[in-house]
Parts: sequence; structure tokens; C-alpha cells
Amino acid sequence: MERVLTPLNETVDEINNYIVQFTDGETKQYRSSNENDKTTDNISDQELMYQVEFLYSININGFPSHCLELEEGMPIMILRNINLALGMCNGTILIITHLRERVIEAKIIIGSNIGSKVLIPKIVLTFNDSK
Repeated sequence: MERVLTPLNETVDEINNYIVQFTDGETKQYRSSNENDKTTDNISDQELMYQVEFLYSININGFPSHCLELEEGMPIMILRNINLALGMCNGTILIITHLRERVIEAKIIIGSNIGSKVLIPKIVLTFNDSK
């Protein structure tokens, strides 16, 4: 299986949308749950300045898009070290076997744990850059 290296999230989205056309499974959408920081005193000011629709439009390197469309049978790559002992580390390629509400079931197809079935949970990511 070939790997594609690209520095732009937009290119990744184009490739993913292209691959979805060739899989036969039902598409499931996974959406982010972007929200403003509720720990500050000026919550209403933040919500006016940074509406959820704006947060959904932001593309940050290392973060998935707001809406990720996946299908069973589709290849995916892990971009974070989740569980090194199970082989779930940055760069591991898997095939999706089942899509659940908050968990993706997949089978590792490259690396030392080929054939292992794993569960990928929904992960909370935080971005702290003030810009």
C-alpha cells in the first residue's frame, strides 16, 4: 500500500473524498464538537467573537477536519501515538472493519502487528495557540 505525504489538510480532504467513491460501505460522518473555553469570565464575549460555525471552519495542522466521512473497508492512518504496545502509533495503516458512534474498529495492515484488530476511541484534542 502506498502512502501519500502532504502538508495541507485540504489535500488530505480531497484524497479522502476520492477514496470514499471506491468503497462500497455506508458512509458515516464523524463531527468535531468544537466549543469555546468555558473556564473564562467573559464567556458571552467569546461566544460572540468565535461562533461555533467559525470554529468548524478552522483547519489546524495535526487536527482532523470538522466533518470526517469514513466507510467500512476504507484505509486509514493513525496520526497520534495511541497505544504503542498494540501497534497503534503515528503512521500505522489500518482498514476500517466497523464504525460505531464513538469508536472505530479496524484491522492493522502494516507494521509488526499485522492482522490485529483494534479499537480507536474518539479523542479530545485541545489547541492552545492564542492566535
